[in-house]
Amino acid sequence: MNMLEALDRAAEGFSRRLHAATDSDWTRPTPCTEWDVRALVLHVVGGDHMTVALLDGATSEESMVAAQAAAAAAGELRAAFDESVAAQRAAFARPGALDGVVHHVVGDVPGRMLLGFRLSDMLIHSWDLARGLGVDEALDPEVVELVWGFSEPLSAGLKRSGRFGEGASGELGEEASLQDRLLDLHGRRP
Repeated sequence: MNMLEALDRAAEGFSRRLHAATDSDWTRPTPCTEWDVRALVLHVVGGDHMTVALLDGATSEESMVAAQAAAAAAGELRAAFDESVAAQRAAFARPGALDGVVHHVVGDVPGRMLLGFRLSDMLIHSWDLARGLGVDEALDPEVVELVWGFSEPLSAGLKRSGRFGEGASGELGEEASLQDRLLDLHGRRP
């Protein structure tokens, strides 16, 4: 499976959970303690739009403005997600998108690395959404394995960045499921 296929599968997992949500679910808490379900979905929608802007040549500042504008303009959350994920997928599928350099907030990175960022974000936030909604938390095991493969070597940097809570707890050994170890690496405590 290539990373674009993995992104599709991670987005499908997020979509399946999102489309099962009811209007009374938007204010439910999520593992991202500063976000309820609505804010989590808006974060993902904004990230999709930020990615499209970056792949279109935007600066990191311009891409952040695009993300904030998309989140502010989002109406019905399910439709906003469906539109944003389709636009992101189309942007990544353009010839040369994965080989070009984008001006991400962490610095200039290849489009392929941006795809890895978005894949991780989509997968981990699928679990966050599932936990917030109280539905099946099982993630696609092949996508988990792929994301683990490029995330685990970066574990020290993930922890230092502060973007993943406290990072890995150091409490899970090889006997834990790969999904649980991946979530723990990203600051979740399944």
